[in-house]
Amino acid sequence: DLPKLRSKFAAITLKELLSHTSGIPTDNEEIIKLYFSPDAYEHTLKDGRLHMIGAWGSKHDPSFPASGKFQYSNLGYITVGAMIEKASGKPWERLMYERIYEPLGLTTAGLGAQATFGLYDAPVGHRIEDNGKITPMPWGESADLPAPVGPAGLAHMSVKDFATWAGWVAGAGKRGPQLVKPATLNVLETPAVTMEIKNPKPGTPKSGSYAFGWGLSKFDWTEKPILTHNGSNGLNFASVAVDPDHDLAIVVTSNIGGPKPDAAALEVMKALYKEFEK
Repeated sequence: DLPKLRSKFAAITLKELLSHTSGIPTDNEEIIKLYFSPDAYEHTLKDGRLHMIGAWGSKHDPSFPASGKFQYSNLGYITVGAMIEKASGKPWERLMYERIYEPLGLTTAGLGAQATFGLYDAPVGHRIEDNGKITPMPWGESADLPAPVGPAGLAHMSVKDFATWAGWVAGAGKRGPQLVKPATLNVLETPAVTMEIKNPKPGTPKSGSYAFGWGLSKFDWTEKPILTHNGSNGLNFASVAVDPDHDLAIVVTSNIGGPKPDAAALEVMKALYKEFEK
């Protein structure tokens, strides 16, 4: 589907994409312009993803040798989404429902902005203006990132459903259907790359690892590394920590982005982990 990719870009593997070691860079000005391209409405979601990948991959080689250093890449995960669509013959969006939401009974889960258009049926995201004013962003194009970016993390659900999914991970599927084989889950949670963290916040790790969609970090309040991930679209914030050894999962969400929710989530996780890990 993408014959014009540069050879080094085309040689990137699924493992490298999932572990953020592909050499596709973190969002920069050029990549962000691809997300918000004015011709986005001329493509289906599938073709929109292929257009973004082709526009970058036809011009650029990986920024460092593959399987090298960690560099978080949303475009890399968009590429994974396109690969899934090619292999399955189905839209990534439909697979999210068929493979995760519906089997786990996540009735509030969806894609894109969390509130139904025209309704306040979920907590809506908020934008912090340059003057400090906080503005609710309930619906429409401004309420989330463009839909083709979906595989990079445009999922939403209630805190309860978020906890259900995280609990499924913590229990390796014992509280629900077998979405993947135990061996596959083990691969997803096994470190693929280790990196040092510059100027870590107090109480946070000085180094960490990344598996396939999961970070692994040892905090000063954990015995050993646990699975973690944060995410934000600038209007909302979500954080999850999973300790399979203690069958424990913690989720924290906020309907506003920025550094304050991040710091608050860390304190909440610390308190809950200390209370429930025993």
